[in-house]
Amino acid sequence: MSSGFSGFPEQARRDWAHRRWAKVDGVFDRDTCARWDAGVRGLPTRDTYYPANPNLRWQQTSFEQLDVDPCDGLLHDSGFLAAIERVTGLQGLAPERSMTWINRYAPGDEVPAHRDHFGDVQVLVCLRAPEPGQGGQTYIGDTEVSLATGDVLIWHARVLEHGMTRIATSAAADAAGACRVVCVFRFKAESVR
Repeated sequence: MSSGFSGFPEQARRDWAHRRWAKVDGVFDRDTCARWDAGVRGLPTRDTYYPANPNLRWQQTSFEQLDVDPCDGLLHDSGFLAAIERVTGLQGLAPERSMTWINRYAPGDEVPAHRDHFGDVQVLVCLRAPEPGQGGQTYIGDTEVSLATGDVLIWHARVLEHGMTRIATSAAADAAGACRVVCVFRFKAESVR
């Protein structure tokens, strides 16, 4: 199957150069994202938590020990990797120097501001987003980055403080279960231009 990836616009490269992050709207369509979400839904998950506050937990599927390549093999799509290299100026992004996981966030979940300890670039594909006004948005520094289903966020997660706003709780949201699902690729570059 094809990932449907057709590249990032030039604006993404300019945004990265200016602020070390770039958001690209509507890279993947809703049907593709729903299929990707459904395709990994039955895989094992574990509780992941924020170290400074173990009460803040969410569900994560890590692909390190699984023989599964999520999102129609996006991690092994040379066009996808080359496009990330063009945006960031990094060289040598490769599956063997990466980590991939899917996080599922439910009503009440949030991720406090933090910096990651590993990687040169992180790429988040939003597979499902909460309804507008329900929280669950990424923020980088003081900027809230509103992500809709199909959007992609590229950022330097080791350098830039980031997190996720709390997802609102309601009867409808609680009944739906996870209401924000993201696939994350974290890369260690071979070199920096």
